[in-house]
Amino acid sequence: MPRVRDLLYRFRPLGSPGSATRAGVPADRERALAEELEPVFASLASTLADCRATVEEGRRHAAQIHARDDTGLRQLLASSDARAATARAAAKVQRQAEAGPEAERLGVVTDAQLDALHRRLEDRLPSYREQVAASVEALLASGPQGPVQSGGASS
Repeated sequence: MPRVRDLLYRFRPLGSPGSATRAGVPADRERALAEELEPVFASLASTLADCRATVEEGRRHAAQIHARDDTGLRQLLASSDARAATARAAAKVQRQAEAGPEAERLGVVTDAQLDALHRRLEDRLPSYREQVAASVEALLASGPQGPVQSGGASS
């Protein structure tokens, strides 16, 4: 009659998978480890889901902060542009008030004087164009003069 130890020895794991032999049963190490760790991973599944939910909540919160800060930044830029325009206008008025009579005495051109100058220029510009065109036509009609001749090389 075989001893118990001999019976149990027949079921010891072998090094490689294969068919059962008298010496033992094939050992499947990966399956044994997976079976051993399966309850651990199953208990961690809820923790993994909680971690994913926390990360997603953080991303949503960050997106809200970005949107709020972006809106705030645009409002700040708009108000600073408005304040800068107001400050420039106030500085211009102050400069004009300070310079007032002194500027006219020194011959500084004001906006009204510039407008008048532009109007005079627009009134006179057509006649100047006509004079220049007539002068160019007269020069072209008289032909080349002097050492420069058209279309030929000098020898």
